[in-house]
Amino acid sequence: MVTKFENLPFNPNNLHKYISFKLFITNQVGLSLPHYKYAIINQGIISVIINFFINGVVTWFFFRNDDEIQLFGIKSISVDIIQANFYFTFYTCFFITRAVYGDVSRKKIEPIHKNLKFLKKYPSGYFFGSIILGIFVSLLFTPIIIGSMMLIKLESFSLKEFIIFKSLWGAMMAAIWAPIFTLIALSEAKNINEPPKSIWQVIRSIIRKISPN
Repeated sequence: MVTKFENLPFNPNNLHKYISFKLFITNQVGLSLPHYKYAIINQGIISVIINFFINGVVTWFFFRNDDEIQLFGIKSISVDIIQANFYFTFYTCFFITRAVYGDVSRKKIEPIHKNLKFLKKYPSGYFFGSIILGIFVSLLFTPIIIGSMMLIKLESFSLKEFIIFKSLWGAMMAAIWAPIFTLIALSEAKNINEPPKSIWQVIRSIIRKISPN
């Protein structure tokens, strides 16, 4: 006996199609198997590992003289999270985008040729785009993190606890955003005709634009 689910918005007979991330990405975005591996392995996993260690080291460096870090204050968990959510996102997006552009220009990976609708309002230029995404992620996640800590009545972290928290948080952010940033960069890379500039070239070009003649 065949059960019919024509009137349901979600058809259980096709459950495998809904839960298959690879199938969804391949059909909706035009991502091939090499793109899939590149986004998850080359950029995603590597970013998770790098973010985990960098965030731990940075947290230790700035708080190494503190035995306990309070939730609120000038040098506190909340202030650090606001900053971290921005610069984690900024440098992850910036360096992933630059790496993707470089790999596309060197023919190591093909760009995604399908136009993605959600990129129509994405800011052009990977430096400016990284800044905008950094601000967006900071505004989105900071209230959630701090609000959750207030909800469970967390008042402070020991230095060891805060280092572990920041390391895991950075790794989780990379796991979420690195494949997405890679997808965006692969889609935009089809319009790139020259190798990417270094971060210092980008900064110098910005200074030249804003400096008086």
